[in-house]
Amino acid sequence: MRSVLVENMTADYKTRLQATLTDEGGRFHFGSVGKGTHYLRFRSRAFDDYLVPVIITSDGAKDFKVALTPSD
Repeated sequence: MRSVLVENMTADYKTRLQATLTDEGGRFHFGSVGKGTHYLRFRSRAFDDYLVPVIITSDGAKDFKVALTPSD
């Protein structure tokens, strides 16, 4: 899905560290993040926010899929 706001947050999800939008293919990347746990929040109009911790273990790009739930 394109134009989803993806935010790299603090562990309590209260402070945004980085943000980007997904492209036409639903892909995104942050310019530079280190190894370790990153707390991502996905936001899009008409969908519930999706919060997920992601563990980065290598320097290479990896794919993963997120399913957003339509909001009530």
